Amino acid sequence: MPKTKEILAWLKKAEDDLAAATALFEKKTPFWVACFHCQQAVEKALKAAQIYFVNDFQEVKNFTNDEAELASDLRAKYSVKLPDAINISCAMLAQAEVFITNDKKLKQVKEIPILVLENYD
Repeated sequence: MPKTKEILAWLKKAEDDLAAATALFEKKTPFWVACFHCQQAVEKALKAAQIYFVNDFQEVKNFTNDEAELASDLRAKYSVKLPDAINISCAMLAQAEVFITNDKKLKQVKEIPILVLENYD
Protein backbone atom coordinates (compact mmCIF):
# COMPACT_ATOMS: atom_id res chain seq x y z
CA MET A 1 0.00 0.00 0.00
CA PRO A 2 1.47 3.38 -0.99
CA LYS A 3 2.44 5.78 1.77
CA THR A 4 -0.53 8.15 1.40
CA LYS A 5 0.62 10.66 4.03
CA GLU A 6 4.06 10.98 2.44
CA ILE A 7 2.58 11.28 -1.07
CA LEU A 8 0.21 14.04 0.05
CA ALA A 9 3.07 15.87 1.78
CA TRP A 10 5.13 15.89 -1.45
CA LEU A 11 2.10 17.02 -3.47
CA LYS A 12 1.48 19.86 -0.98
CA LYS A 13 5.11 20.96 -1.35
CA ALA A 14 4.71 20.86 -5.13
CA GLU A 15 1.55 22.93 -4.87
CA ASP A 16 3.36 25.48 -2.66
CA ASP A 17 6.20 25.78 -5.18
CA LEU A 18 3.71 26.32 -7.99
CA ALA A 19 1.96 29.02 -5.95
CA ALA A 20 5.34 30.68 -5.33
CA ALA A 21 6.14 30.54 -9.06
CA THR A 22 2.80 32.14 -9.90
CA ALA A 23 3.30 34.92 -7.34
CA LEU A 24 6.84 35.61 -8.55
CA PHE A 25 5.74 35.67 -12.18
CA GLU A 26 2.93 38.12 -11.39
CA LYS A 27 5.37 40.40 -9.52
CA LYS A 28 7.50 40.59 -12.67
CA THR A 29 10.56 39.11 -10.99
CA PRO A 30 13.17 37.63 -13.34
CA PHE A 31 11.53 34.88 -15.38
CA TRP A 32 14.14 32.30 -14.35
CA VAL A 33 13.16 32.63 -10.68
CA ALA A 34 9.56 31.62 -11.43
CA CYS A 35 10.85 28.82 -13.71
CA PHE A 36 13.03 27.51 -10.89
CA HIS A 37 9.98 27.13 -8.64
CA CYS A 38 8.08 25.45 -11.48
CA GLN A 39 10.92 22.96 -11.85
CA GLN A 40 10.87 22.36 -8.11
CA ALA A 41 7.10 21.76 -8.22
CA VAL A 42 7.50 19.19 -10.99
CA GLU A 43 10.34 17.45 -9.17
CA LYS A 44 8.27 17.14 -5.99
CA ALA A 45 5.21 15.92 -7.89
CA LEU A 46 7.41 13.29 -9.56
CA LYS A 47 8.68 12.19 -6.15
CA ALA A 48 5.06 11.72 -5.07
CA ALA A 49 4.38 9.69 -8.22
CA GLN A 50 7.47 7.57 -7.66
CA ILE A 51 6.43 6.82 -4.09
CA TYR A 52 2.98 5.84 -5.35
CA PHE A 53 4.19 3.61 -8.19
CA VAL A 54 7.50 2.30 -6.79
CA ASN A 55 6.69 2.76 -3.09
CA ASP A 56 9.91 4.69 -2.56
CA PHE A 57 11.86 7.48 -4.27
CA GLN A 58 15.29 6.87 -2.77
CA GLU A 59 16.20 3.97 -4.99
CA VAL A 60 19.91 4.18 -5.77
CA LYS A 61 21.23 3.20 -9.18
CA ASN A 62 24.76 1.90 -9.39
CA PHE A 63 27.08 3.72 -11.77
CA THR A 64 28.20 1.15 -14.36
CA ASN A 65 31.54 0.73 -16.10
CA ASP A 66 29.82 1.49 -19.42
CA GLU A 67 28.55 4.81 -18.06
CA ALA A 68 31.97 5.65 -16.61
CA GLU A 69 33.75 4.82 -19.87
CA LEU A 70 31.30 6.83 -21.97
CA ALA A 71 31.50 9.76 -19.52
CA SER A 72 35.29 9.66 -19.80
CA ASP A 73 35.07 9.64 -23.60
CA LEU A 74 32.65 12.59 -23.60
CA ARG A 75 34.90 14.55 -21.24
CA ALA A 76 37.95 13.92 -23.40
CA LYS A 77 36.14 14.75 -26.65
CA TYR A 78 34.22 17.87 -25.55
CA SER A 79 35.99 19.06 -22.36
CA VAL A 80 32.68 19.09 -20.48
CA LYS A 81 32.49 19.03 -16.70
CA LEU A 82 32.45 15.60 -15.09
CA PRO A 83 28.86 15.85 -13.72
CA ASP A 84 27.63 16.83 -17.20
CA ALA A 85 29.53 13.97 -18.81
CA ILE A 86 28.07 11.50 -16.30
CA ASN A 87 24.51 12.77 -16.80
CA ILE A 88 24.80 12.70 -20.59
CA SER A 89 26.36 9.22 -20.60
CA CYS A 90 23.55 7.90 -18.38
CA ALA A 91 20.95 9.50 -20.65
CA MET A 92 22.58 7.99 -23.74
CA LEU A 93 22.81 4.49 -22.29
CA ALA A 94 19.19 4.73 -21.08
CA GLN A 95 18.35 5.51 -24.73
CA ALA A 96 16.86 8.90 -23.91
CA GLU A 97 15.57 10.73 -26.96
CA VAL A 98 16.94 14.08 -25.78
CA PHE A 99 19.07 15.61 -23.01
CA ILE A 100 17.52 18.72 -21.42
CA THR A 101 19.78 21.36 -19.89
CA ASN A 102 20.21 25.08 -19.21
CA ASP A 103 23.87 24.94 -20.24
CA LYS A 104 24.24 26.04 -23.86
CA LYS A 105 27.88 24.87 -23.86
CA LEU A 106 26.58 21.28 -23.92
CA LYS A 107 25.07 21.91 -27.37
CA GLN A 108 28.47 20.86 -28.76
CA VAL A 109 27.78 17.23 -27.80
CA LYS A 110 26.57 15.47 -30.95
CA GLU A 111 25.91 11.94 -29.66
CA ILE A 112 22.46 12.85 -28.30
CA PRO A 113 20.12 15.76 -29.16
CA ILE A 114 20.64 18.54 -26.59
CA LEU A 115 17.63 20.72 -25.74
CA VAL A 116 18.69 24.02 -24.15
CA LEU A 117 15.80 25.44 -22.11
CA GLU A 118 17.06 29.00 -22.57
CA ASN A 119 15.82 28.72 -26.16
CA TYR A 120 12.24 28.29 -24.94
CA ASP A 121 11.39 31.56 -23.15
